[in-house]
Amino acid sequence: MLDRYLLQFWPAAPSPDRVVRRTGESAAYWHGYAAELPPPPPPPTPEELAEAERRSLLVRRRQEEESCRLMELRAWGGRLPSERLRHLDGNGRALAMLDRDLAEAVAAAGPKTQRSIARWTARRAYTVAGLTDLDWAASALDALDGGRDLPPPFDDHDQVWERLFTDPRVPRTTVTSVDGDIPNMSQQAMAVPALFGAVGPDPLAAALEALLAASAAFGREDYESFFAEVRDAFGL
Repeated sequence: MLDRYLLQFWPAAPSPDRVVRRTGESAAYWHGYAAELPPPPPPPTPEELAEAERRSLLVRRRQEEESCRLMELRAWGGRLPSERLRHLDGNGRALAMLDRDLAEAVAAAGPKTQRSIARWTARRAYTVAGLTDLDWAASALDALDGGRDLPPPFDDHDQVWERLFTDPRVPRTTVTSVDGDIPNMSQQAMAVPALFGAVGPDPLAAALEALLAASAAFGREDYESFFAEVRDAFGL
């Protein structure tokens, strides 16, 4: 059975609904049913619409904040960092991912202790790599301890690497990367950046960058014992 309906619309002043024509029992039933329904609510006022939009905006902001928090949790291994660590990047963050507790302890230690850690760590890295007996490396470490500008060849990174690989007195020992993925890494090459990191302008970043380079110089087998040394040496 096919029903057909004619719908016509024309302008008119507002007025209550009324049935103009009824053509069947079914229509009468539904008209009666509709008449017993409560009246529809009035349309929202401009103020109510504005309030609804405000609440919707708050919900979206909370959802965005929660999404950012979850992303940061994943980026930091499931545990949010302190504010000081949060603003680090590069090697500073990498050290925090390697040993969060140590990084947080260094961050809480204060600038003077952080600078001491950076200097001590650079010397420790050069010692384990057998570089402290070289005159050009020893003079740079002494300058670092004295708070002076680094002497040649450490005033030019390229010259340092050239000296490292051409000086026949440089030991040639290897370590495995901390993550275990790369064997036979040059222990001396891993140690060199510890001094570069230690002279950075930000004491915390300098300490963490030096610690990361030193951990690479100690390698997978010994970096954890080195971190224990750091904790003992500075009461962290």
